[in-house]
Amino acid sequence: MYLVSFIRWLLGTVQFRLRGIFSERFINLVNKNGLRLWGLQKEPEGFTANTVARDYKQMHHLARSTGVRLRIQKKKGLPFWARRYRKRIGAVVGLLLCAGFLLHMSHLTWTIQVTGNEKVSTQSILQTLSDLGVNKGKDLRRLNRKATEEKALLALPDLADMTISNKGTQLFIEVREQQKKGEIVDPRQPCDIVAAKKGKILRIQPLEGHPQVEIGQYVGQGDVLISGMFQDYWQRTVYKHAQGEVWAQTEEKVSYLIPLQKTEWVPAGEAKEQRVLDLFGFKLPLYFPKKLEGEFMIQKKKWDLKLLSVEIPIDLITQKITPVKSQVRTLTSEEAKQQADEQVQAFMAQNYKDLAPQCAVTQLEERDGSLFVEYTVTCEENIAKSQEISQ
Repeated sequence: MYLVSFIRWLLGTVQFRLRGIFSERFINLVNKNGLRLWGLQKEPEGFTANTVARDYKQMHHLARSTGVRLRIQKKKGLPFWARRYRKRIGAVVGLLLCAGFLLHMSHLTWTIQVTGNEKVSTQSILQTLSDLGVNKGKDLRRLNRKATEEKALLALPDLADMTISNKGTQLFIEVREQQKKGEIVDPRQPCDIVAAKKGKILRIQPLEGHPQVEIGQYVGQGDVLISGMFQDYWQRTVYKHAQGEVWAQTEEKVSYLIPLQKTEWVPAGEAKEQRVLDLFGFKLPLYFPKKLEGEFMIQKKKWDLKLLSVEIPIDLITQKITPVKSQVRTLTSEEAKQQADEQVQAFMAQNYKDLAPQCAVTQLEERDGSLFVEYTVTCEENIAKSQEISQ
């Protein structure tokens, strides 16, 4: 029905009134000549009907031969619309081009949203998809979702699953990360609890098995803390799955060598700010480009533009360009020590999560233009580790 209406609109339709005593003969001649006629209705003084513009012109000859009169009541469609605006061809062409542009834009990716990731950064996911050809401006009709998902998972081993979907021009990337499994020992398998690190025993909480160490005792890595093998009342050897926690004061030495000579880039002139519009990866500079000479530093910021709270596929990039020069700066011992302190703090944050480690400087000296700093990191932690018993 919609297709028929659209075709009639393209051809142009005419609603007309038919008057005369030979109206029925006129209608028969119209049908005999294969002219299109629909919506025929009887009225007290004649008929009303509809036809296309081209057929209406041919009906005038039949009307004269049968002595009936035709009068147009309404006309609509592309031919009449184009005739009305024939002197404004530029506006018509512009309107058609605009309609075509909007139709094309409706098939492109405007925004990409990533959800479900915690450890894997959004930037790395977007960069991987960009390497696979999926970015702003991608034609959604040509996007092979399944193949893209498989290739992205191969490139990002920390992801377990990826689903690509779209709602209109917005592309949704839903991911699920790999869950790292800890060491799993079958609870039916006999095992000992051994020391994962060396340290001084502070407290023992055995749940199953027999403790082999005492509070205050020093143990080495791999020493048995709680045994799953023991003798029963009848002197028979019994094997069990030892369980429990053993807390100890551990100690670890870490060292850093900080160079006292450091090359730095410092400003050597006035900074300039430039703006660039990014439309589907096409960069449109809002300044007069000119060649940059010497060394310089570029700082970029990207702004997602919105229209009536709707994100549009145009980004504004501001880049601050600062001329720089290199210079060698000599660090004081205090500055070098501060850098070493920052590095050991980062080390403890990464290796002693959810614990409260302490560190102390055990050695501090200059060596061949560098500052050598050694730390002793101490911490109270559970050093219990399951280890299967080979029978």
